[in-house]
Amino acid sequence: MYFDPIIFNNHTYKIILVLAYSIFGTYLAAEYLKKKFFKRGFVVTDKYKKEQPTIANLGGTAALVGVIIAIFLSQLLVKELSTANLLIYYFIVITHALFGLIDDLILTSNRLKIIAPYFMVIPVIILASQTSINLFGHVIELGMLFPYLLAPVFVLVVTNLINMHSGYNGLASGVSWLLMLALGIRSVIMGQFDTMFYLAPIFGALTVLCFYDSNPAKMIWGNIGSMMMGAAIGTYMIVSHAEIFGLIILIPHIVDFLLYLSSITIAGKKFNDIKFGKLRKDGTLEAPTPLKLKFLFPYYFRLTEKQTTWILYGVTALFCVIALMVGV
Repeated sequence: MYFDPIIFNNHTYKIILVLAYSIFGTYLAAEYLKKKFFKRGFVVTDKYKKEQPTIANLGGTAALVGVIIAIFLSQLLVKELSTANLLIYYFIVITHALFGLIDDLILTSNRLKIIAPYFMVIPVIILASQTSINLFGHVIELGMLFPYLLAPVFVLVVTNLINMHSGYNGLASGVSWLLMLALGIRSVIMGQFDTMFYLAPIFGALTVLCFYDSNPAKMIWGNIGSMMMGAAIGTYMIVSHAEIFGLIILIPHIVDFLLYLSSITIAGKKFNDIKFGKLRKDGTLEAPTPLKLKFLFPYYFRLTEKQTTWILYGVTALFCVIALMVGV
């Protein structure tokens, strides 16, 4: 099924309305929660600013509120979509958000971050309506192996990739916004208009988070935000049958993971050694290693946090364009 302007026009105003619910709800929640987080001490130090100010953490909580509002209100409007499937999708998203919130509050182990999300993503089996993947025109039948093993593992991997590729104001939220935008454009091109109702609530919430998280950040999204958005992106790739497309747009995230793996295995670095860089007097970054994508460019060039973030936006945008041009 490909783009049909009649169906698109019938869906457009509803998608926009659901998007507006999410944006408005997330914004109101963010304004309220930002003040509360400061008062309660849920703050972090902005390490790449000369003054090293404190900024509110847990911004993903506002997105959680906005998404819940959008889901509730959309039930009054959207008849084209199976309510059961929509709720299953957002059950996965919300449970990941809650796990991220727990991690923000008590700092769970890295091993638990890898293992626990697998069990939270098991309901994706219901959403995996196919048993094959289309590899550049060649259909590969995988049978029950796809919904019961590959689909959950796929979402698990995507969630962790999104969570890892972070560290600067607006980096994780910005590249996630680009990934969701590319997935939305692909769905429109492929005529998958119903699936846009899955994407609209989370995309609206993410748009607001990008505003608060962008440099200089007013509030960062925390692990609750990265886990929530990672699960949303990975699960949507399964829902919209965009696994190969997803792998292409995630190439920068995959490279980031491989560089990190090289750093701790070949270079013998510890996580804390490469978690943060330093700030020079001129405001540019002093990267501890080139074996992490966020440090690769500032390691060889004198770049500020903002410049580096925009370069990484450009890298992700490039692979999004390539995937759309390939048409998988």
